[in-house]
Amino acid sequence: SWLQAEVPALHTESFLDYAKALHQRARTAWMAGDWSAIRPHATDFAMNQLMYEASTYTLNGLERDVTDVETTDVHLCEVDLDPVYLTVTLWFTGLQQRVVRDAQGEIVAGVLGQDEDFAERWILRRRIDSGFGPTPIDACPSCGADEAQIDALGVCSTCEAWISQGRHGWVIGMILDLA
Repeated sequence: SWLQAEVPALHTESFLDYAKALHQRARTAWMAGDWSAIRPHATDFAMNQLMYEASTYTLNGLERDVTDVETTDVHLCEVDLDPVYLTVTLWFTGLQQRVVRDAQGEIVAGVLGQDEDFAERWILRRRIDSGFGPTPIDACPSCGADEAQIDALGVCSTCEAWISQGRHGWVIGMILDLA
């Protein structure tokens, strides 16, 4: 297709490996409740979405315990190019062990030690003037500074770039938990 010719980096194993690594990083952040590892790679909307979902468990006196996450597959589903952004939709599938416990520690959802399937649809985006290659997973995509230099607003303290908007590389725009 014309888009594959224009954006060959999307159709390489390295891009899908990058997406899979980003997925694992987001899953690890979710499980630890430590959003700093995913903040540089997520828009404000996606961060609010993740934190809201996590807080609903806490507000309802529940604890979600997800372990042994294995992303088994990632597929590029859709690519959209507008005058400002390149947007890709990815489908992630895999296995996880998930239980939800109430305030007394009783399991109210899931089965301890039992694998269950998961399916998620992610939307990644980046500005078209930022190139099309992978974004560093553990560094500022603008200047290369260590990710610890990126604050909760997605701004790098070294170069002052606002990276959570896709101006310098791929960011998570939205996550749809489908299963």
